[in-house]
Amino acid sequence: SVLKDNAVSLDPINREWTSKRSLAECLGSIMNRILDELHSLLIYATNQRLSDRVDHLLATCSSFEDMLAFLAKLQFRGSIELSKKWSIIRLSMICVSAARGTIAGTFIDDLKRRFGDHRFDNIAKLGALIQTISEAIGNADDHNEILQWFLQNYVRFFAFSAEISPPFATALITILAEDTERASDE
Repeated sequence: SVLKDNAVSLDPINREWTSKRSLAECLGSIMNRILDELHSLLIYATNQRLSDRVDHLLATCSSFEDMLAFLAKLQFRGSIELSKKWSIIRLSMICVSAARGTIAGTFIDDLKRRFGDHRFDNIAKLGALIQTISEAIGNADDHNEILQWFLQNYVRFFAFSAEISPPFATALITILAEDTERASDE
């Protein structure tokens, strides 16, 4: 259902089942095609359409995660690359959800370039991303709450999802401690 707006792309996916490959290879190939198509759909979406697609993806993301876990359990050799593609899509979803209606598809492509190394434990990249989200939010009444939600989700899904560098952990703890201290002084 995530490709419901583009039924033509289902033909190559359906042909995977007729190939003479293992279940893991068929499912891996299908997931690869779906993730590539999702990324393209997000890049070329208008602002409102992007928000609608992200809402739909958020409702189905556990299915993607379950399939990726299943492929890893089957020891599919491409499961790491599929997880990396999914990470960029998931980060896109969090950004679009935070800056509802103000982020265009070109931003998604920029995320792929910025985080293409799949190093989410880089404080400079995180800082630049927070700045971009902050600017996209503008003067919303709940600006700080949105940024807090964004940071919590970034940390939850990305910063500590793999082995992180000690400098990143130290910098993040320091920044959060300073913010907590500054908030208590106010």
